[in-house]
Amino acid sequence: MGTVQWNKVSESDNSGKIGFLKLTSGSTYRIRPIYYPTGFFKYFYKNKEGKLRTAICMDPDTCPVRARHPELQKPSERFVVYVIDRADDKLKIIEGGKPLFRPLGSHFEATGANPGGTKDGSDWMIKVSGGGIKTRYDTTFLDKTPLTKDEQDMIRNAICGDIKNSLSELFKPDTPEQIERKLFGEFTGKEPENGSGADDIEPEVADAPSASAENSDMNW
Repeated sequence: MGTVQWNKVSESDNSGKIGFLKLTSGSTYRIRPIYYPTGFFKYFYKNKEGKLRTAICMDPDTCPVRARHPELQKPSERFVVYVIDRADDKLKIIEGGKPLFRPLGSHFEATGANPGGTKDGSDWMIKVSGGGIKTRYDTTFLDKTPLTKDEQDMIRNAICGDIKNSLSELFKPDTPEQIERKLFGEFTGKEPENGSGADDIEPEVADAPSASAENSDMNW
């Protein structure tokens, strides 16, 4: 799906590595979204050995892998967004479904203010409870928090590229061959097994796209 409007819906350093903020049941987080979320469709498949495997598909309605494997559930609609984790003021990535992000979308629709905007963005609190398919995310608006110059500089240094496209590149769809290998191929032990929530799995860090002359600014 790529970058989407809000109503559609681990640490970092200056080396182009951005961690995932893993949301754990029983914990509370304060985050500051950055820019807009990026949407995609993700398979979750538990193999015979009980290993949870994931892959990203282009279109769940036309994916040939699902047609060949009737045991596959329809891919879940997922979203990712850059956030500043107020626990350490580092840039991270959060992944989740619509329930996690829906309050931000409602805020955008009601006020016209982008929760991830440079000037009109805001801090949010996320409380996580339950587990598995019963995981609950209580996402609450806290304060309007324009980004400071230091925060903008930190984001530019961490992303090293165009914020409009970087998450779409990191979460681009797998080819049918890649989906087959990720879901049904031999488990190598290198696949990520820990995620941001009870039903997620994600890599520990993501490589930010390299900067280029025409893409060196966030272009907000």
